[in-house]
Amino acid sequence: MIWPNILMVLGIAQIFIHLRRGTLASGIRNAIWLFGLGVLFLVPRLLLPGLFLLVGLTFLLESWRWTGRTPS
Repeated sequence: MIWPNILMVLGIAQIFIHLRRGTLASGIRNAIWLFGLGVLFLVPRLLLPGLFLLVGLTFLLESWRWTGRTPS
């Protein structure tokens, strides 16, 4: 299957696109989802736990964005 590889390449491209625009947080969020879905499609047994992990990472990144700081 070539689709997981395409998702991973699109995830990496999202980081570079948003880096040029100056919106790195959005790029990282998009890259995590695209790259993560690509990996999960390669390992179908981890699809449901992996989706929970991706949602959790998204909530974590969004909470850091709302507080305006990252943990040290």
